[in-house]
Amino acid sequence: MTHFKKAAAQADLDIGKAYPEPYRIFSTEHVVRDLDIYLSHEIVEPSAYDELCHTLRTATESDDIRLFINTVGGSVASGLALIQAMQESEATITTILNPEAYSMGALLYVAGDKHVISSKGILMFHNYSGGMYGKGNEQAAEIAAVSPWFEQIMREVCVPFLTDDEVTSVLKGGDLWLRQHEIIPRLNRLHEFRQAQAVESPQED
Repeated sequence: MTHFKKAAAQADLDIGKAYPEPYRIFSTEHVVRDLDIYLSHEIVEPSAYDELCHTLRTATESDDIRLFINTVGGSVASGLALIQAMQESEATITTILNPEAYSMGALLYVAGDKHVISSKGILMFHNYSGGMYGKGNEQAAEIAAVSPWFEQIMREVCVPFLTDDEVTSVLKGGDLWLRQHEIIPRLNRLHEFRQAQAVESPQED
């Protein structure tokens, strides 16, 4: 019997014989979340935002988060906790002016990765405010510590959305009001600055 006939005969015997699949398919499911978060009240004590901060920190790069901001501001400590959680989040966070963000609310808006604003949107920046208690020297010490601290925050979060001169004016007590036509070019400047930073300091894999 020739080699060809032997192979054909073996093939006939193999018909109907069970063989494993020549390949296997493995699938991995990725949970993609779209989260819409509304900040529509005065910003209150930090503990009220623990769950939100945790959600922001544990979000993945496949998550999309939209933060609708409509607030007159409030607690600086709470606002900074939210901004820090936003900066540590792997998700893309889009802040939406819905339609007003004043004081700490304005800083939260600027801190977003992406920004949305309508013709009704308005921002207001001003210096921090708060009551102090204690002896005169204690109050003086608090002012000496808090004022440069808040200036550092304003410049880190708001520049170049705001110019250095505008931040200085705000820190001296001025109120800065911005509407859509004034906000859009500032957002363009901010996005260009961040893109340049990303090119200069690429993230490690």
